Amino acid sequence: MTDNNLSDFARMGFELTVDSAVGGWGGTHIDRNIIGPFSYISPAGSLFAISFVANASGGVNTCSTVWGNTINGTSGNAQWGLEIGNPGPVGVSVEHNTMTNVDAPMYISSAIGTEIENNIMTNFGNDPPYDSGAFNQDGGYDGTEWIGTNTINGSQITGDGGYLGHGPYGTKPPVCSPSKRF
Repeated sequence: MTDNNLSDFARMGFELTVDSAVGGWGGTHIDRNIIGPFSYISPAGSLFAISFVANASGGVNTCSTVWGNTINGTSGNAQWGLEIGNPGPVGVSVEHNTMTNVDAPMYISSAIGTEIENNIMTNFGNDPPYDSGAFNQDGGYDGTEWIGTNTINGSQITGDGGYLGHGPYGTKPPVCSPSKRF
C-alpha cells in the first residue's frame, strides 16, 4: 500500500490485522502515503490513519515497513496517527513519517522487533482523555519496541521521552527497507 492519497475517511485510512488462522504475515509496506484530513465522527470514536496489528499467534514473519507517510489530522477529534502491534518474530520499521495535528501520533501494543526512529511528530495531544504523548500504550503493551531518535515538537528525543516509561531499549533490531517506487 504505497504512494496513495487518502482523505475524509470516517474510521481508518489503512487497517491491517491477522488472526491465528492465517499463521503470520510480512513483507507488508505502508509507504509514502499522504493521509488526511480525517473526517469527524460524533459521538467521537477513535480514527486511525494506520492500524497495523497482529495478534499473539499470527505474527510478522518477514520485514515490514511504515515508512515516509505524511499524516495530517485535525486535533481535538480523537485522531491517532499509527496503531502498531507486532508479536514478532520479525519486526516492523517505522521511519520517516510526519504526523501533524493528530491527538496521539503512535499507539503501541506488543511490538517485538519493531524499531521506531527518524519520525517527526508535532502539535498533538489536544483531545482528552487521550494521552498527550507522542508514544502511548495500547492494549497488550509490553515495552518490547525499540525507539531511536525522533523529532517531537521540534526537539530531537532519543527513546520514549518518558511517555511510556519502560526503561532501557536494548539492542536495535534490524531495519527493514521500504518498498521501491514503480
